[in-house]
Amino acid sequence: MISDKKSQKSIKSADTKKAKKGSGRFKKGKSGNAKGRPLGSRNKVTLMAQALFDGEAEKICLKIIDLALKGESLPALQICLNRILPPVKSAPISNPLEILPLKSLADVVNGYSEILNVYLRGDITSDEVRVMQDILEGARRAMETASIAESNEIIEGLLEEKNDTQKL
Repeated sequence: MISDKKSQKSIKSADTKKAKKGSGRFKKGKSGNAKGRPLGSRNKVTLMAQALFDGEAEKICLKIIDLALKGESLPALQICLNRILPPVKSAPISNPLEILPLKSLADVVNGYSEILNVYLRGDITSDEVRVMQDILEGARRAMETASIAESNEIIEGLLEEKNDTQKL
């Protein structure tokens, strides 16, 4: 077993020597650690700092609230708070509109109008507007595709009838 480890070390050192130039630096595209650092791995110092920080999260939050009530602000504490409670990037829409079911293009147009009115009243955020507009746009495209398919079927039917009458 020990001889296996020694032979593996000698193989690794031989590979490393091949990858290095005479100056002691690695050649371009070659390194002594071909696999590199594993994805998602973190520095030991970072892990220790995270563990210390997580243990004090409650105290930090209480201190920030206390200072905020006094009208004070410390950027370092705000940074800590942002790590404890990061900004929410995506959440359920707080005020879903009564625009469904969308059965026609007129419903889609009315939906856009309703979204604009609700946004202008300040009831929804611009991010929520974008999400709802994406939903309406998807519905519009689906209706348009269905309409084109229906039109194609009608045209194909008329062409078949014309061809049948010409054969007679």
